[in-house]
Amino acid sequence: MIKAVLDTNILISALGWDIKQGLILNHCLDNKFKLVISPEILKEIKDVLFRERFEFIDKDKKDEFLMLLVELAEIVIPEKKIDVCRDKEDNKFIELAVTAKADYIVSGDCDLLELKMYSGIKIISSESFLRVLDGE
Repeated sequence: MIKAVLDTNILISALGWDIKQGLILNHCLDNKFKLVISPEILKEIKDVLFRERFEFIDKDKKDEFLMLLVELAEIVIPEKKIDVCRDKEDNKFIELAVTAKADYIVSGDCDLLELKMYSGIKIISSESFLRVLDGE
């Protein structure tokens, strides 16, 4: 089964901002791939969701979303630090993918996407990942 790390923006957007990200989450629910997440990334998602600009989202919906991620995902603690991204905050996605032996990192972040690949892990957009999942 395909293993994938989804960056924070992809996961937050899956709540309803972007249909592509919602479709990716639906594919995960349908067991077309295994979501891999670290405690650090889960904390980041929670911190972002509870920012003031997301007050319009009901607290219960936020909590349900976080619980869904915990239920769906394989939670992995990265084993080593990696420093390859221009934006040092993005290294955590690479570290997780390497430890989890993920096939893909799915991101909309230019700093990650410009790498294209790291240690055999493809770094692709949500559109490209949907094509992979749809067998194109």
